[in-house]
Amino acid sequence: MPRNRHNRPILLGTCQGSDQMKLRLQYRPGNSLFHKMDPSVKFIWMIIIVFLLFVMTDPYSVLALLMLQVLMGKFGGKIGFVEMAKALAIIAPTAFTVSLLNVLVTGDTFYGAAMGLRMLAVVVPGVIFSKTTDPRRLTFSLVQVLKVPYMFGFMINTAYRFVPIFEDELKSITNAHIVRGVDMELKGIRGRIKKLQITVEPLLIGVIRKSQLTSMAVQNRAFGAYETRTYIYTTKATKWDKIYIAAWIIGFFVYAFTLGTPSQLLSLFMHWSR
Repeated sequence: MPRNRHNRPILLGTCQGSDQMKLRLQYRPGNSLFHKMDPSVKFIWMIIIVFLLFVMTDPYSVLALLMLQVLMGKFGGKIGFVEMAKALAIIAPTAFTVSLLNVLVTGDTFYGAAMGLRMLAVVVPGVIFSKTTDPRRLTFSLVQVLKVPYMFGFMINTAYRFVPIFEDELKSITNAHIVRGVDMELKGIRGRIKKLQITVEPLLIGVIRKSQLTSMAVQNRAFGAYETRTYIYTTKATKWDKIYIAAWIIGFFVYAFTLGTPSQLLSLFMHWSR
């Protein structure tokens, strides 16, 4: 049995994503409100959250939005608090670092806290989206509801499908190093850099290999030979989906021009219009 530098045995089942441990970003079939919602509506909702966080400058508002999203994931998507916490743990060190750097540079504790909480608040809708959205329905919805070109929809669907695959592959790489006796419990800056060196390189090689195989498979099937294509299933946004997204859009503009910073919103739109 492999052991770490403290001569303690390392249990592989607790270190990698086996069948006993679900992937953090993998789609999970269900019958919740978010499962029933049209994928395009959830996609637009995530974009609204990003814009809303952009105009929020105080940590209290960001924290309130973060907690609201967590509750929505719990009761609307059947995503437990522990499960959500595990997903947020991925970005938590980066969020803390960003928050600390902003405090040191600007000297504003509230602004630094808001920046760190922003990163966490951006992740939550992504977790809800990935766990409640069937990749097949996502493609159908992008093409049929948002009217995007089907090749663009295929690109988004492919990237979306690869996220849990790469997560599982990263855990397999970590397990392989543990079996070879590599200590994966290194701490500190040097330890983290070493772990990145021995895990990111094989992961990138796997990404390139899978991209090449996918490209060849698509070309062999003459994908993109026609301007339009047919689908077995059809999907559309329901009345409640439209009400949901309309409520978020109205809430965004109300907050932006009352409690938020409209100047940041206007500068963003001016930058995009160039």
